[in-house]
Amino acid sequence: LQDIVYENLLHLEGNPSFHSFEKGDLAGFEQVIVNEDDEVTGFSRRLLIAATSLNIYDIVSSIHLLGGLAIASHIDREVFGIIGQLGFIPQDLKFDALEISPNTPVHKAKDRFQEYSSTAWITSSDAHHANDIGKVSTEFLMHEATFGELCLALKGVEGRKCLWGQTGE
Repeated sequence: LQDIVYENLLHLEGNPSFHSFEKGDLAGFEQVIVNEDDEVTGFSRRLLIAATSLNIYDIVSSIHLLGGLAIASHIDREVFGIIGQLGFIPQDLKFDALEISPNTPVHKAKDRFQEYSSTAWITSSDAHHANDIGKVSTEFLMHEATFGELCLALKGVEGRKCLWGQTGE
């Protein structure tokens, strides 16, 4: 999937010598490439924050063709979430689940997004800092811990299900 998205990014290069987007200058930051041990292995000159030519239907379709789950992240956030960007989720867009961020309590999410209740909901930490890890979680009722079972739980097949909510709520 990364290759598909990368191939469809606009062909622009970032320039770390610029520190603003003034006068059409692109990217004022270095785009660091790190390995699994958090060691710097290089820098990307390709501007990675640029838009892709893929539309949302292409992306969801590609995820499914590759055998993955398409989950719309933090739909409750005003920015960087599909509802914040489009104002709604198209009915014919086949997400496997919708993620609620730690910012919205379960009872508020159920009220605010009730029109999307036919799609499985999850919540996750969306952690960008170590102390945010585990603030919220989703539990799944499954026969065993496999990807196939996870897929069935998101669909609610034969007693499997997704039990989402804020810790302690």
